[in-house]
Amino acid sequence: MLYFTMEVLYRMLFNAPLDADILTIAENMTLLSVQNKLKMSIGVLTGLICVCETAYFFYNVSFHYDVDYIMTFAALTFNNTHAAIIIFHNYSKYSSFKKGVDMIKSHFWTLDESLPESKKEILMDMKIVKVIMVISLILVLGTPVVYIPFQGVRYNETLFVFINFLGHAQVPKPLEYVIICGSVIKLFPQGYFMLSYLFSLCYFINHYRYQVNMVKWVLLNSTKNLSIADDMPQLVESAECQKIIKRRLDKCIRQHVVLSRYAEYLVKHFYYTILWHIFSGISLFTSLLYIFLFHNAANNPVALITNISGAYFAAFLYTAYGQLFQEQTDILLEAAGSSNWHCYNTSNRRSLIIFMLNLKRQYKIVGMGIITLNFEMFIWFSNKVVGLLSVVSLMEE
Repeated sequence: MLYFTMEVLYRMLFNAPLDADILTIAENMTLLSVQNKLKMSIGVLTGLICVCETAYFFYNVSFHYDVDYIMTFAALTFNNTHAAIIIFHNYSKYSSFKKGVDMIKSHFWTLDESLPESKKEILMDMKIVKVIMVISLILVLGTPVVYIPFQGVRYNETLFVFINFLGHAQVPKPLEYVIICGSVIKLFPQGYFMLSYLFSLCYFINHYRYQVNMVKWVLLNSTKNLSIADDMPQLVESAECQKIIKRRLDKCIRQHVVLSRYAEYLVKHFYYTILWHIFSGISLFTSLLYIFLFHNAANNPVALITNISGAYFAAFLYTAYGQLFQEQTDILLEAAGSSNWHCYNTSNRRSLIIFMLNLKRQYKIVGMGIITLNFEMFIWFSNKVVGLLSVVSLMEE
């Protein structure tokens, strides 16, 4: 029964079977949010509600400048703005996403084409990433539960701008219930569509990583399974062996050219939205900490702790993917240096040098990073949160 339930949930959320790998899940989840008319309608409606809540927040701020109001409602307002940008990014860049998928399917090596050592590492990594991403989705979809007002709605103790509005407005009861229920319920699809963006990042970055892994093992095994095994002088002089080594090196060089074009595509696809993730995350995290530290009695501490943990975890995941993206060139450089280049003839050594020069060129592409996201950015993120919190505390005094 449990297996059947899990299978149904996987089909609903990912349009994939329970045993599907993380790349299939990530691809289907992103495509499904656009191709499925029902999910697309829910996504657009959620995005519009998020935009309305954000507009109402800034309308109030422009007429009633109040640090307490700003910091209390900024948390979910920035979350709403973030969600609206992500939702409309998914739709507006759908053709770009499809271009990336086509590039992968047309030019990338498949898992069946990889060497046994590479295949083993990739399959293990896929299982770990799948667990992390699926747990992340479960946590995000479960988070709205903490906002449900089981003890009754108190309009002055809420993080929702529209529910707060009900405390000083004359609204018909049916409409009041719609606003209260809608404010909480829309958090479920909002979380799903925001996570679909992270899944698309997971899809593209991990495809890149796995291709690098395959190229790495071809380099490391460039002199493996040759007729003359360990006799270096004979190996260098053997025309047949050097021809095989040349084919393997040329294969790596050609695939690296594909990876360079793919890296450029990735940076363009995620450039502006990743910037928003970072700056929105700083604002969101600061306002949540402000509420938790200075107004804990007036709000739901469970909801705040959940959101603080979620914001921090999301920032960690984005910077972790950026870090992984940037480390791939180092992995290939290390593999090139560790290959049995001393067994190559002059021509093949020249080919290896060309390959390493191409890697230096890619440093410029990867240096842009996914907006140079890495763990230094994560530390910078944390420092900015503390700095902003200090400024807000002084403003309140």
